[in-house]
Amino acid sequence: MLNKRILVKSVTNLSEARYCAGMFVDFISFELNENNPYFIPKKNFDEIRGWLSGVKILGSFEGGDAEQINEKIKEYDLDGFILAEDQSDLLAAVQVPLIIQEYSKSPLPYLPQDSILLWTGEGLPTERTSSEILLGFDFKRVTENDSSADGYAFLGSFEKQVGENSYDELMEALEYIEENY
Repeated sequence: MLNKRILVKSVTNLSEARYCAGMFVDFISFELNENNPYFIPKKNFDEIRGWLSGVKILGSFEGGDAEQINEKIKEYDLDGFILAEDQSDLLAAVQVPLIIQEYSKSPLPYLPQDSILLWTGEGLPTERTSSEILLGFDFKRVTENDSSADGYAFLGSFEKQVGENSYDELMEALEYIEENY
């Protein structure tokens, strides 16, 4: 069982999604913008989701506006959404119970108390926030940072061919967290 909150962003295949659910990660996200290399079609999303339980399913839509995002939230029946750094002005317009705001520089945007900050900048943010903080996306952050972060975020990987995937770094990071936190 993992003692840190874990997000795996931009999952593209069933084997990785099942591994994540089996390791009890908290959140798995899927990219919903067709122009992004991590995009997953609705048919594939539905197939993957049918195999998962116990994990919150999130989406992200790089470059999307509030209307597009809210449309995708309904279409995919998402538990939450990840807003990119350049989408922080959409925070109030996105209609979903859980929002994770990706950010890499100060000053931090205003975040509602129940939202989560996905920090992709160096170290930890210098400002205090009442939101949970997940550190992303470098696997080295797991071993190099102190335990003051609430959790970690990792990027999914691509299958080399159907059923053949190498997510060794993710496995090592999750095993390290399981054994050391």
